[in-house]
Amino acid sequence: TYETLVKSDLIINEDGSVKAENGGFNEKSDLVVYVCEVEGAKKYVFPVTGKGLWGGLWGYIAVNETKDKVLGTYFYHESETAGLGARIGEKWFQDQFIGKPIFDEDGNVVLTVVKAGAAQAENEVDGVTGATLTVNGVSAMVKDGLTAYAKFLSGGECPAEAGNEECQEV
Repeated sequence: TYETLVKSDLIINEDGSVKAENGGFNEKSDLVVYVCEVEGAKKYVFPVTGKGLWGGLWGYIAVNETKDKVLGTYFYHESETAGLGARIGEKWFQDQFIGKPIFDEDGNVVLTVVKAGAAQAENEVDGVTGATLTVNGVSAMVKDGLTAYAKFLSGGECPAEAGNEECQEV
């Protein structure tokens, strides 16, 4: 079993720097990062939101201390179809993300969900059969959500699309 202690929550600026720690979340555009310690190592948890076939999707993506691989995910939905899109809330689907890399060598977010049974690359997760629009929504939610935090995740090295902007580490 893991003993987890939430140490703080960080509010991240657009440039990847820390705006506030332990509170200060008051703007709709603020990005929140939850920081915790598991077995003596720092971990980060990022909330993500998106849209499925019938309504909203949301979840959390936990990443390792070096911020380059997924430790775990939790996804849920507002009103996806039972037995199809609603399966994104099942452990088997969420566990597929564990250990997956977030970035390619250029610093672009490449973690993605593909058609069920089609995952071949290290960064791909199998979708849910019969739930194409929900799966597309999860894939977009993951990519868009992590891209919003890319400067923070990059650990001081900006992703290629960010140009020469400076990024700051926590």
